[in-house]
Amino acid sequence: MLEVCSTVLILIMTYLVDCMVFKKVLKSKCQIFTIKNMAIILTMSLITTFIEMNYFGLLRMVICNIQSCILLKLIFNESIIHTIIFIIVEFLISTVAEMIFVFVTTFIFQMDAQIFIETIMGKCICNVGIVTIYFSFFQIKCICRFTEWIVKFYRDSLQLELFSLMIFIIVLLASIAYPVLNNSYSFSKKITFYLIFIAFIYFIVNFFYQRSRNGELKKEYSSLLEYVKEYEKALEEKGKSQHEYKNQLMVIKGMVNKRNVKLHKYIDDILDISENREIHILNNLKYIPTGGLKGLIYYKLEHMIEKNMEVHVNVDSALESKKYWRFCEKNLQNVSTIVGIYLDNAIEAAEKAEKKFVIIDIDSEEDNLIFSFSNTYEGHIDVGRMDKQGYSTKGKSRGYGLSLVQDILNKNSSLKQKREINGIFYVQKLIIQNKK
Repeated sequence: MLEVCSTVLILIMTYLVDCMVFKKVLKSKCQIFTIKNMAIILTMSLITTFIEMNYFGLLRMVICNIQSCILLKLIFNESIIHTIIFIIVEFLISTVAEMIFVFVTTFIFQMDAQIFIETIMGKCICNVGIVTIYFSFFQIKCICRFTEWIVKFYRDSLQLELFSLMIFIIVLLASIAYPVLNNSYSFSKKITFYLIFIAFIYFIVNFFYQRSRNGELKKEYSSLLEYVKEYEKALEEKGKSQHEYKNQLMVIKGMVNKRNVKLHKYIDDILDISENREIHILNNLKYIPTGGLKGLIYYKLEHMIEKNMEVHVNVDSALESKKYWRFCEKNLQNVSTIVGIYLDNAIEAAEKAEKKFVIIDIDSEEDNLIFSFSNTYEGHIDVGRMDKQGYSTKGKSRGYGLSLVQDILNKNSSLKQKREINGIFYVQKLIIQNKK
């Protein structure tokens, strides 16, 4: 019983360290010390304890690493392939930490290695020592950055990511199929293999579903961009017509006798009507160059107006300079996809709020272009989980738009995002860094 309790405590400590390192490497905002996450860690520790006491050698190592993958996936909800890559790096660094511990204890302090194998106290000291050395490694910036670079490298290469996933699937199936078909294994061991197999099938299907869903969203926003490019031309003509219409009314008003008060009032009323919020918004968007982005924003704004939302648009006059739009012109597809997703989320969130406000600010800061979308909302928003697959304030099976945004940001260092809660507003910012 004492051995079981000590193993569970050691595993809890090990998993907590893994989570802290994983959070640091991926710069995640996920809170580890919550009731839900601690329950997951405790459950996984109990399962791993059972595995360690019933399996030995290479098989135990494989199953325990699979357990670690599942744990990190459940807590952080990151891509399964990125979790696997981290576990591989973690295994290599843990091996180095174990070698250092063995060298220090047996060669420098001349301790008997059997103590760490046969006694409970020795096992505890050994595991604590290895975990401490392992954790210390990740306090070294170069190791932390190297691990981050490996994960980012796989993020930036979809082909390499898919290839690695397929290799992993083949190895996984082979490693599980053999013992399941082998009659020498007991029924309980076969059940364990079946459960692990089912768990990984779920994660693999989940991975491909996310890719498929993101692909569909990309196609949707790509089609929308093609449409709004034509829509933009109509907006340009509309703006010119309204401007000319207003000028003609002003000319007529100047030609009419001032004594005709009723006619003057009638013309003034028409001019006031022509100065509606649609035209005002269109005038505010004049600093955005044609090419599709202006049409997309106006197209979404029309939906807001139809839904009787209070809409405010501010575009910095300095953005008349084309230097701020260099990156947008070269990466229109990605920028328009992010802007479209942010606007769609703002519309859906504000529509459910008691006060339906949406504010769009487009500003410049040095050479950077900053899109800021503020909207009212109802309920609670967990800002730290906004990038996770399937997470949304709009209910289950939603939130894949923000996951697609994160994929785009991961592949382009010039694009950054920032989120905050400002009073009654949820604020989402896209920062475009125009490199000099």
